[in-house]
Amino acid sequence: MNEEYYKELDVLLTDIQNELDYQKYLTPINFESENKKFIDRYNENEEYNPQYIYNKFDNSFALETYLKLKEKFVFDGTEIGRIYKKFISNLYLEIIMYSNIGNDNFSKISAELYGNPDRKYYESALKVLNEKPSEFDLDETYGPEKIAEIFRQRIAYYDFKWNIDITPNMAARVSVEPEQKTVYINKNKLFSRNDSIRLQVHEIDTHILRTENGYLRGSLPLALGTAQYMIHEEGLALYNEYKNNVMDPFSNILYAARFVTGVNISNTFFDLYDMLKKYGCSDFVAMYVVSRFKRGLSDTSHDGGFIKDYMYFQGFQEVKQAVEEDESIYKKMYFGSIGLSDIEILDNAITNAIEEKNIILPISEKYIEC
Repeated sequence: MNEEYYKELDVLLTDIQNELDYQKYLTPINFESENKKFIDRYNENEEYNPQYIYNKFDNSFALETYLKLKEKFVFDGTEIGRIYKKFISNLYLEIIMYSNIGNDNFSKISAELYGNPDRKYYESALKVLNEKPSEFDLDETYGPEKIAEIFRQRIAYYDFKWNIDITPNMAARVSVEPEQKTVYINKNKLFSRNDSIRLQVHEIDTHILRTENGYLRGSLPLALGTAQYMIHEEGLALYNEYKNNVMDPFSNILYAARFVTGVNISNTFFDLYDMLKKYGCSDFVAMYVVSRFKRGLSDTSHDGGFIKDYMYFQGFQEVKQAVEEDESIYKKMYFGSIGLSDIEILDNAITNAIEEKNIILPISEKYIEC
């Protein structure tokens, strides 16, 4: 297939991706108020599970565009053709997942899309939780405006064009949205001095860099993420923190807590929160982790939720092992937003890009500190 053919596919893919607004649909409208209500009840020894309300996702345009995409796509067996085929299949699952936000089908589709935690890492995650002190001095004294300015300077160093949006209604502290070329920063959070470096390494030198490499290839799936990319996207981000010696104890707890919560996601919001508290997690960590997992449900006493966050801990273990076994894997992972299993599929294209020095790699300088 020629370049114009894939450009036509990318137009349709972009139209669908623009409809799947993470911040608008997956973050509950009443996220802050319900979480506060939970904490108030919990402190009074009363069991309560947040009842989330969501913006309604109208899937008609996305499904109509998807059908046009399916009609247009012809699988040709090439490397890039295999990537597009898997990407299109996953995109359909994503549309259906968004369509089911607020009901119990959401959890099943989320698990189909992101997989489930591999329990072989469970004891390792528990060890991180059990060996830590209960509190940390996080030195969180810097507001989102300061982090936004640091991000602008680091992004400008690569000469990329991205938007920075400080917004109040989001679950994460920072979120990169590749299809919008936007970095969202939580208006309600404070950040530490270590965060000023760590977030540059994690968000810019991993997520944004891999996105830009994907756009450099002229392929939307390679920019936004292949069907197999997510677990190793986050795994590489954590590996980069580890490599740059900016992983802090708080981060390690957070990722271990996420994995443990993912394994136990069939439990209620209350039980998950109570479990993390018993492992010594702070109120902040327990609420942050559990509320992210239980997004997608209206009644958080029900089984399941948004399973994706387990990937951070597991992905780090898998990427670290892969790079230790073969150092060349690290550079190859910057071909685009790809997973470890994609490297074999794209071997010829990746080899050519490396030989032509056509992969943008992290520059370990010009980090801006608070």
